[in-house]
Amino acid sequence: MDFSDVRRELVALGWQCNGETTISPSKSFWFDRQTFALSPMRVYAPAARRVYSASTVPSVHQELRGLLALLERQTEIAVVAKHVRDIGEVAARWAVPHGATLSSWDFGYPAVRATARHPDGGVAAIECLAEAAPGIETIAYHWVDDWRSKVRRGWEVRLRANSVDELTETLDQAVHALLEPRPSMQYTTSELDDDGSLATADDAYWAAFQVLR
Repeated sequence: MDFSDVRRELVALGWQCNGETTISPSKSFWFDRQTFALSPMRVYAPAARRVYSASTVPSVHQELRGLLALLERQTEIAVVAKHVRDIGEVAARWAVPHGATLSSWDFGYPAVRATARHPDGGVAAIECLAEAAPGIETIAYHWVDDWRSKVRRGWEVRLRANSVDELTETLDQAVHALLEPRPSMQYTTSELDDDGSLATADDAYWAAFQVLR
């Protein structure tokens, strides 16, 4: 897949060119020849994050979906994208009874994340990372932010499913690990970088999530 070919097809869809940079119609997303040459996935991943995890208007989603479809003509990208979608289909059925909210491609990684508030406080998340298909690495996290002390306390446990057929069982194991009592000595701590403005916004953001069950 050549940058010039991709750019030509995008221009036909209303994208613009500025030198070696290709810019979406809304001007909210762009990439250049150098980034594409390193790997088309470096273009695909942040675009997928915008579509599947970030809050953007439908018109922006549509223009980026056109880009994703174009890049998925490359076999390596198509395999990863399908693996993430397959994981998402299984996780979507599992998430509803557990009160988890799903997102995909968070931070530009090929993964599906289930997120909820932890019943003991803080946030619980289960990250399903799309390894080389059909493998799936699953990481369960629990963290609690103490904004007054500017400290995050957290722990994680890593599991693995060999295929999407095993994923529901692995997700059940992950939620069991998140909900079982855990001694404080198993939590590690790290510093929170806060100028005093993040705590209120953080609380408001997580309040919209359900409690994990």
